Amino acid sequence: MTRVTVGLSVVLLGGGTLTFLASEWHNPATMGPLDDSGKLLAAFFAAVMPRSGGFNSMDIGQMNPSSWLLTDVLMFIGRIGPLTLGSALALKQRTRRYELPEEKVIVG
Repeated sequence: MTRVTVGLSVVLLGGGTLTFLASEWHNPATMGPLDDSGKLLAAFFAAVMPRSGGFNSMDIGQMNPSSWLLTDVLMFIGRIGPLTLGSALALKQRTRRYELPEEKVIVG
């Protein structure tokens, strides 16, 4: 389960970063004036924050609509992530170390 969680986090961070880079690279109101390393850092920050703290380093109002959609998707995933992991662990089939009685028990 840990491998799945870490793998999914890497995919979300990498995919989110690349999508923000592609969407906002030439936008003069967000990433346009930054150098390449600044753009990479801003895109990574924008990919991490919707799933955790909710902070931003770019003007959200000046982002492209595709970046808004990505932010919404990442916020949704950030909300359901812990719930999904918790329910997956709770519903995981475990090997039982005991056997349940087979007969019908009559009390009284």
